[in-house]
Amino acid sequence: MIIRRSTLKAVLPAAVDKDKDARYALNKIEVRPDGRVTGTNGHLLISIVERYPFPDADYPTAGLPEFHGNPPAAITIDLPIVETLIKTAPKRSVIPIIAEGIQLGQNSEGAYVASTDLQSQTVIRLPQGEKAGRFFSNWDQSVPAADEPAIHLTLGAKLLQILCKAALAINDRNASITFAIRTDPKHQTQVPGATNDDPRAPTGVYNDAVRVELGGTDHTAYGAIMPMRK
Repeated sequence: MIIRRSTLKAVLPAAVDKDKDARYALNKIEVRPDGRVTGTNGHLLISIVERYPFPDADYPTAGLPEFHGNPPAAITIDLPIVETLIKTAPKRSVIPIIAEGIQLGQNSEGAYVASTDLQSQTVIRLPQGEKAGRFFSNWDQSVPAADEPAIHLTLGAKLLQILCKAALAINDRNASITFAIRTDPKHQTQVPGATNDDPRAPTGVYNDAVRVELGGTDHTAYGAIMPMRK
């Protein structure tokens, strides 16, 4: 399979525990046979499946191990290896699969990750079997199901980034952000033609201002943020 560097960059922050206060240190990301890439530090989890992955047949083969297919089971990759693969991105390549793509494959010698800029190659062998996945959590059980009743709130990433900067400026170590989502159906997107007395009225998509409180030892801070309209 071909994994984009942007995918690795996206899950890497969730896998790093800078404060070293997680219940366990994973120091790895997980890659499953379907291409799902997951990182978690015990407090935060990010899992990504690329909608339009690069085909393996398009990846250059010169100087790389012979590709026999994907590893048949989930495999973990140590964070230092992930960081190395991200850093080996070609600086001038205009070919998307070369600039972005990293190959995870398997052959008679075992599993490996590889990248190339058509002049030099990086190839790293990976452990398999029990040793490959025994340190990673059974994270599926921790993620709420998508079909559970819920109020959906979509916030712009750039606005969240601003909020995080403000919270960290108030109290770097114990910074917190609290969102107060009002449960009255009038604050949710309505079904066309329905009234507030109609049980079908709320669709569960929040579309009004959200109160925000920033936690800090020496400050009291609050404000509001508007949802992103899809």
